[in-house]
Amino acid sequence: MISIAMATFNGSFHILEQLESFNRQSIQPDELIVFDDGSTDNTVEIIKEFSNSSTFLIRIYVNDLTLGYSQNFSKALSKCQGDFIFLSDQDDVWLDNKIETVLNKFESSEHIHLLIHDLDFCDTNLKLLGQTKIERISKVADPMLRYVTGMATVVRKDFLKMCLPILKRESHDIWLHKCALALNVKGIIYESLSLYRRHDSNVTLADPLNSITNIDAKNLIVNNKFRDNTKESLMESIYFIEGFHNWLINSSGKAEFLGFTDINYFSKELDNISARLNFMKMRVDIISVPRVYRIAKIFNFYKLGGYSIFSGYKSLLKDILNKYE
Repeated sequence: MISIAMATFNGSFHILEQLESFNRQSIQPDELIVFDDGSTDNTVEIIKEFSNSSTFLIRIYVNDLTLGYSQNFSKALSKCQGDFIFLSDQDDVWLDNKIETVLNKFESSEHIHLLIHDLDFCDTNLKLLGQTKIERISKVADPMLRYVTGMATVVRKDFLKMCLPILKRESHDIWLHKCALALNVKGIIYESLSLYRRHDSNVTLADPLNSITNIDAKNLIVNNKFRDNTKESLMESIYFIEGFHNWLINSSGKAEFLGFTDINYFSKELDNISARLNFMKMRVDIISVPRVYRIAKIFNFYKLGGYSIFSGYKSLLKDILNKYE
């Protein structure tokens, strides 16, 4: 059984094109689960009208309170009944062979529980920009680690059950990919299977990797240069890492039972996250005291290798010179 989870909010301009692309699939979905986050346009009405002639089941839910896109997706995912769950935004277009290609990859790769495929950047009118997402990412990073796009992500049911609920304030796609990497069950399809529409209302537009215009390696490197942490950003990061750390601890037994991964790999990931979390808490402790009391703490932190997860000597100098308080 194949499910599509879609989160919507004021998507009336483009949503019909996306819905119609589901109908054109060479292998049809069995159900579409839509959670609307309180649209003030006619998004819900468009979906309801489309459902009258759709070849697959469509269930529509409207939130009483606005949840935000991540928790809205979390609710949509929790209602999916399929063995394979495709995530969908409201403004893109799937190529006709998307579902078929993804299912073939899953069938040939039983150890993979999360797949992400490449996509073509397009303008608001679906005119190709001439770059794919993996092409951009490969200029600056390893796609296996960095490529995270919800609308190109598909998961197996058992894996999804392990990941829900999504940590509050965490992006739903980042969370799923974190979990997949920890379990060593992420795979990539190096073929574009969707048109990725870029327009002024895109949630992800602030990231230069998702720019409306083509971008070269130099600009990507400049825009993705290291930005050292403030105390506030460190505390925010600790919140997310603690949430993921707790998930790793609580999921270790399930992961082994379901045969997702070699338990030694999982244990190593847990150790790495534990060490990272400890270093981040130590650095918060350093920058929380006046500069005059920091030197001994900074020296000890340096000896332990704590600055290696930041920007090395640059972060060290910042902790010596900045007031923070």
